[in-house]
Amino acid sequence: MKRQVLLALIEGRYRIAHRASLDSKNVFYTGELDLEDLLLILMGSRGTEHRVTPHHRQPDIDVHVIVSGGWYIKFYFFEGAVDLLSVHSTEKS
Repeated sequence: MKRQVLLALIEGRYRIAHRASLDSKNVFYTGELDLEDLLLILMGSRGTEHRVTPHHRQPDIDVHVIVSGGWYIKFYFFEGAVDLLSVHSTEKS
């Protein structure tokens, strides 16, 4: 999974999922965190910092959550891309 998300991000195969709290729940969207920083956080994460739950509206889609180095990253894979649901400091969760 880690390799898949890193490759998708590097290749530009990602979207930012639009949510009501987008500006407060996604610092990648607001530009406070850039792609290089996001990649470094993900590369430094460990398997024990990753969990998977079913999407609340589409239970056949796995939602991945990584909490690592003070960051919370939530995403899922859809149609060959990564949908980023949330990227924020754990202090804001």
